Amino acid sequence: MNTSPEFFSWLANQSAFVAVVIGVFFCLVVAPAMLAGIATAVTRLESFVETWLSAMPMLNKWSARFHSKQ
Repeated sequence: MNTSPEFFSWLANQSAFVAVVIGVFFCLVVAPAMLAGIATAVTRLESFVETWLSAMPMLNKWSARFHSKQ
């Protein structure tokens, strides 16, 4: 069921104040919460991948050789 047309038709029938309140709520609450969630997920994924890659013996040998040449 697609409720978007119903929401937009309801919103079109409201006063400008209601549209502004919904927009402000989105900008101050919803968008920052979504961005924080995405940033947290990417950070945890990066940490997981770093831990997973550092546990691989072949990569550790290559890394030790690479750093010893510098």
